[in-house]
Amino acid sequence: MRLEKKHFTAEKEIWIKIQNDVYNNLVAQGKEINQKIILDHSKEYASRIWIDKQWTLLNNEAKGQKIYFRPVISNIVANVEEFSYDLSWYVIDDLNFIKMDLTPSELKYDFENNFSEVSKAFIEHTFKNYKFRVDKDTNVSVGDVIEVEITSVKTKKSSKTMLEVNENSENPIIRWAIGKNKGAEDILKDNNSDLKIKILNITEFVTKELNEETLPLLNKYGIYSLKEAEEQILNVIRTENLNAVMFAYGKKLLDLIMQKNKDVSFPMELLEFEASSSRYDNLRENKDALYKKINIDLWNYFWDMFIRIKCNFDISKQEVEETIQFAHRFWAKLENQNKLNITAIHNVLICQKLGLFYLKKVDPNFYKKNKKLFYFDNYK
Repeated sequence: MRLEKKHFTAEKEIWIKIQNDVYNNLVAQGKEINQKIILDHSKEYASRIWIDKQWTLLNNEAKGQKIYFRPVISNIVANVEEFSYDLSWYVIDDLNFIKMDLTPSELKYDFENNFSEVSKAFIEHTFKNYKFRVDKDTNVSVGDVIEVEITSVKTKKSSKTMLEVNENSENPIIRWAIGKNKGAEDILKDNNSDLKIKILNITEFVTKELNEETLPLLNKYGIYSLKEAEEQILNVIRTENLNAVMFAYGKKLLDLIMQKNKDVSFPMELLEFEASSSRYDNLRENKDALYKKINIDLWNYFWDMFIRIKCNFDISKQEVEETIQFAHRFWAKLENQNKLNITAIHNVLICQKLGLFYLKKVDPNFYKKNKKLFYFDNYK
């Protein structure tokens, strides 16, 4: 592991544009404005942009052979005319010190018995107690699922996500949304950043028997017959069952690999380097908690990157979003939906893909027979 450092000077035109954008955003929000405030906001915004840009560049140049840790910015010189700074980062060039050899007994897994088929009785029960997703325009209520658009006021970047409305949710977006109508929008604060939230769609779940009379409620999903509905239910249930099997298998293998490498540690220089990042400002007064959190973050990031590199796969933002959409399938409502978040989805995908990587080697016949059910096998 070694440290790299590089000095950067921003192009004057870009730096001035950033200051103008910040000024316009502050005016739009009705905030107090002076030159120092504009400069402070611009410096914070520009730092985040160029850290992310350099980190992306480093990871692209690594070509799956190195692990780069997030750069830290220092020695910032910022005035109206100039923005210059240093970026430093740690890199691991050689990953061969990690033990990844798994024995046949460790790789063994009874896929067939763990992947249970769907019984006829279960299908009949599902038809009698079908949870239809019905769109509505008013009064977001507990139990509904909402689609929201989240836009950063600073960067103008937008994303869409689905959220289930839980009564005791700690999510400020969900708390704000209750009682609102489709199209409602507002500005919410998140870690000192302003986010524009807009409700795009509201869906409630209505339990009815699935029969010829209620079948039209599924037409918008391309289902026009009870036979098609049964096939869709079977496909979704089998897919969920198989995804659960792959997660369990991948989690088992990941735990084994990590156990074989439990002596892996990070040098104090890296911990102190990370501690200088503004990301940990809220823990700075508690040194034990600070270094514990940094160690956990580094450990998770290292294994995340290592597994991706060694198994030659990646996890895209699109894939995470599609996985969330899969979790919100029209035929059922999730339990413990408040626990569903981007980090959890990401970790599940890592385990599933690790399991799939070894499944293809250990039991290719099982993989071939069920290939169409691995929705996460469409990505690299």
